[in-house]
Amino acid sequence: MWELEVTSKETITPSSPTPPHLRTHKLCWIDRCVKVLHFPFVLFYQNPAGAHSLPTLKTSLSRTLSIFYPAAGELDPDHTFVDCNDRGAHLVEAVATTDSPLSELVARGLSCCSVNTLLPCSNNSCRNNSGNPLLSVQITTFSWRRKSPSPSASPTKSLMPAPPGFRHRMGPPQRPEEAQPPLPAFNAASLYAQFYKRDGDRPLCDAARGRRQRQAVEAVMARIVVDMRGKAEPPLPDSLFGNMVWQVATAVTEAEAKLKSRFEEKVSSTIKNIDRERLREYTETDGWPLREETVREIADEVGDDWDVYFFTSWTRFGFYEADFGFGRPIWMGIGGPVMRNMVTLTGMEAWVTLEEEDMIRFERDEEILAYTSSYV
Repeated sequence: MWELEVTSKETITPSSPTPPHLRTHKLCWIDRCVKVLHFPFVLFYQNPAGAHSLPTLKTSLSRTLSIFYPAAGELDPDHTFVDCNDRGAHLVEAVATTDSPLSELVARGLSCCSVNTLLPCSNNSCRNNSGNPLLSVQITTFSWRRKSPSPSASPTKSLMPAPPGFRHRMGPPQRPEEAQPPLPAFNAASLYAQFYKRDGDRPLCDAARGRRQRQAVEAVMARIVVDMRGKAEPPLPDSLFGNMVWQVATAVTEAEAKLKSRFEEKVSSTIKNIDRERLREYTETDGWPLREETVREIADEVGDDWDVYFFTSWTRFGFYEADFGFGRPIWMGIGGPVMRNMVTLTGMEAWVTLEEEDMIRFERDEEILAYTSSYV
């Protein structure tokens, strides 16, 4: 599809040093329980006149890292805090040579495997283990042999998803009359009770296990990622830096799954149950056992023969408003390891991964075909 050549690799450090009293950024227990990895995505842009130059983008990244200083640090080996040592972000520059214009490539559709070639690190090296950078960025210029190049920016999000202000500050300079994005808040750890109990040598959040899955499926469990910011009273600000998300689960029998209205009703009810009182339990107690208790109760109700589907939505993250000086992106692609039975909504598309047999039925579903334009 294209020939990729990496032209440079470097580390971008914050434009100003992090003050000593901010050197340690404590993680809340949700941060500790979330699987430690990057969330890779690629934004594709056309190349308009007057677009930012790469040196300008580097300067913007350096300036932004001084504000979002944990993103330039390192995760400690026990995953309890971030050492804000100004190590910096990993930046890769590359050129992709292709025989087709970028707009045509996007129109045809790109798979996860194609998107992965534009990431600044492989799936294994993108893990946020101690010593690895929390933020990695690759800027790839597409060189169509018959036309001027078009850029793509492929940041892999850090352990703690950055609020919209990060993307806004990386964009073109704002005029004085324009509203400035809010400064990030780094007090997530103070909002949650700190429980670091262990079961043997494993953290408590790793000790809870679901039931073993069997081949014959008689019930379906849906696990949905919910943003907890809007569930609080008063609502937590969007600028709050950290994993303010949680998974909820609901189960339906095979008969109920065939009644789509019943399935939608149970999913909607489960999300609404994350109310102010439940959020208080999560923040004032060790919320992981509460969450696993709910999953086990559902498992006991439906028995051993159930399959799990994961749902998440990135529609409110503002990716299609991320102007890094190239205007707004024309498309967003998701990379990384492929997870079975995963549905990710990006606003314009739904990225769905299923077993081959299930995917064949999914692609032939008449109701789905009525709302889709193409498959990758």
